[in-house]
Amino acid sequence: MSNYNVYSAHPPYRSRVNFPSGGMYLQNLGEVLVKIGTTLEILDVSQKQHESEINRDITVATPTKVQGYVNVAYSNIDAVAGAIEASGHCILLFHANGNEWKSKPVYNGKEINFGHAVCSVDYALVDGEKVIIIEDSASRITSIDTLGQRLITEDYLKARCTGASYLIAKPPKLTLTLKRNLKIGCVGDDVKTLQYILKIGADSLFGTKTQKAVIEFQKAHNLTPDGIVGKNTCSILNQNY
Repeated sequence: MSNYNVYSAHPPYRSRVNFPSGGMYLQNLGEVLVKIGTTLEILDVSQKQHESEINRDITVATPTKVQGYVNVAYSNIDAVAGAIEASGHCILLFHANGNEWKSKPVYNGKEINFGHAVCSVDYALVDGEKVIIIEDSASRITSIDTLGQRLITEDYLKARCTGASYLIAKPPKLTLTLKRNLKIGCVGDDVKTLQYILKIGADSLFGTKTQKAVIEFQKAHNLTPDGIVGKNTCSILNQNY
């Protein structure tokens, strides 16, 4: 995880609608991450904690939110793979029998005795069979790599998966730093940032399309509609992005 931020599970879990009952509904997780958010794990530890510990009050700011979430056809392995392809992950909810939960779970037909949400991160063909690769913290010694990875087959997905969704991250906030007036003929990364803010095709070249978008923006914000991004237009662009 050295290339990624690790986020705390505590604020979302403590904000669940069924508190103080154990567990959390998958859709509720998406709702909480949109409205309330979370923070970094280093600021609010959540791993390896008992229920009583993770049910403590939230005492930190939770600035990290998502833009939304998308529910996926959870019994369709191709739909789950498509979600992973689109977003890099898909959260899967299983209601299963504990004896099944091995490195490659196999449905045993016995009663459900636990529910578990995991993050699927990849998909593959293994010996000609479609599988979803999940990362899981439970019973690590039974996983394929001793670190929590498991292989979920199409048959097991259909038998035990009861929900799937992926999160839509909020786009990073861009700030246009003006080192020159931007106008027709300008080329560079600053023009590309301007184009992203204006939500037009970003090719780093200030052409007539970009000029038209700037003029429309200027008219909408009572600025001189000259199609040139100077100090005033830049300031309003950054305020309204």
